[in-house]
Amino acid sequence: MVKLLRLTTENDGEFNVDFDSVIALPENAQIAVHNLTFESEYNLLEITSSNNRIETTISNGTYNPLFANLKNKQYTSSTYTEFYDDLDAALNSTLQLNYESSQDADGGDVYCSYRVIKENDRINVYFKYTPLSYMFNSNLDYQPRVPNGINEQTRLMKISIDDDGDNTLVINQDDVSEKGLLLGNMNSADDVNDVSNILNYVTPASNQYKFSQGTGIFICSIYDLQDHAGPADTHGFGMGLSFSDVSVFNGDILPNNARDFEIFVEKTNQPYQFISPTIANTPQTATVSPHSFDITVDTKQVDHDRIVIERFGGVIRASIWQRNLAGGTELNGIAQVLFEYRLTDAQRNLALKPYIYIKSGQDNCEVGCPMITFDPLFDANIKNNSILGNTTQLGGIGPNSGARFLNYFEAINQDTGASADGWESVIPYLSSEAYYETDPNRAFQLTINNELLRFMGWNKSTHTGDGNHVFKPPETQIFVGDFQHRNPLGFILIPDGLAMITNSDSYVIELLSERVESFDASLDSGRNSGVKRGSRKNIIAVIPVNDSTGVVEYQSQNNIFIDFDNAQPITMANMRLRILDKNLDPITTNGISVITLLLK
Repeated sequence: MVKLLRLTTENDGEFNVDFDSVIALPENAQIAVHNLTFESEYNLLEITSSNNRIETTISNGTYNPLFANLKNKQYTSSTYTEFYDDLDAALNSTLQLNYESSQDADGGDVYCSYRVIKENDRINVYFKYTPLSYMFNSNLDYQPRVPNGINEQTRLMKISIDDDGDNTLVINQDDVSEKGLLLGNMNSADDVNDVSNILNYVTPASNQYKFSQGTGIFICSIYDLQDHAGPADTHGFGMGLSFSDVSVFNGDILPNNARDFEIFVEKTNQPYQFISPTIANTPQTATVSPHSFDITVDTKQVDHDRIVIERFGGVIRASIWQRNLAGGTELNGIAQVLFEYRLTDAQRNLALKPYIYIKSGQDNCEVGCPMITFDPLFDANIKNNSILGNTTQLGGIGPNSGARFLNYFEAINQDTGASADGWESVIPYLSSEAYYETDPNRAFQLTINNELLRFMGWNKSTHTGDGNHVFKPPETQIFVGDFQHRNPLGFILIPDGLAMITNSDSYVIELLSERVESFDASLDSGRNSGVKRGSRKNIIAVIPVNDSTGVVEYQSQNNIFIDFDNAQPITMANMRLRILDKNLDPITTNGISVITLLLK
């Protein structure tokens, strides 16, 4: 006679069952595992101090290598995708902007970003330049970005609406004078009054639009700021970056808990204020006050204060750029740093969403030409730059009849009537040429540990050992000029194999409550003899597994019965058994494990 027992557990493969009535077994009884189902959690990758370093080098003679560390963590079959998020964050933390590049056409730098993407079961590493762009216009031809547009006309930012469904802010999308530095100027709509709450703002038009994850800048000027008779908190404007998806807000008050990094200015005679995660969502008073802010007094708008939030090397820095007009004489600009904040391991791969708000009515405040580096590696832009465009220059891509188009920094640094080169000491020098002309001296190198590469799918035979591999040209060649390439203005590192998430194991089912006639000879006898030692082990089944899911579904085709060690009849009121791995160690499981036993 054959008896069937079905047992379940949620305790990491350990079964412990009390029976309502005892089970009687005759002498020389036998047991077999009929089927077994469980989900194992197995170790795939361990990050330690020996393999956690990622390094990016740009060998143009002006850079020192910049590195970042991965989290020291063990990744399992349930958590391994978290490794790709951390790798993404670490890669971007190796990027910096070189402020000391040569001020000539052959020097300069670019903003850029990494992204790790799973495509066709391969873990690809993308790198891409990101242009410093208008928020509401195309860099290429100044044309407004409109809803449901195509190519570079796709809307990036949206304006909050009032109770009647009307826009709360007005954006200048037509005036291309003064080298394009008036495009994007924004102020309150005609019928909008001074407000104390953040009701009138611009936010990303889609949740896929975010601040650059590598190096980036968000910048605007105080085009005009006037005091009025209302309370201080109904003056001025602010701009910031949020860990929250502020694109979901459209007519509601922007909540304080969405203000993570921010600079704002209220009255002209009061200091700037800022917010950083150091004291989360709480305004702090700076030691810097507005310097040039009234367009009727300081008629050269390029000299007005600039509000700046930057990202580089895993750090967010907030600054006020000002011209020092000591004694009425224009001197070089100065950068007044309000704060620097290093992103935590948990924060560095979070998306940051930009916003700008205005509290003053139309006659008292105007934000000057906001520019931003959106992250270029979102789905609609990643292959062909169709959304952000192929240039950081204003009005074109390459040379125009011998006269080069200017990028934003070049435009604000131009002499407009008094002195030249006024901002050179604070602004980066962007390489516009990098967008249409290959620079052989700008050679990217990326260094990653071989163990990580093997795990991601790179060939085991060529990425052997515990050392590092350096990716360099032609693997990291930046493709420019021909924008039909699969990834213009960047490169892709594609492994030659699939990600290593396979579990190869042999599970052992051990009966703990009764003795059976089985033995194990897997243990070393000691003293480096190379001889295995055999001993009794109550094994009732061995199940080999090779899978990539962790789910084990075993069904015996021919039930193999193992003898109990009972010369006399016995009774069982309890049964205990467990699942072990090939090293006879306990396993970790997810959910319910089910085993079916046959007794005879």
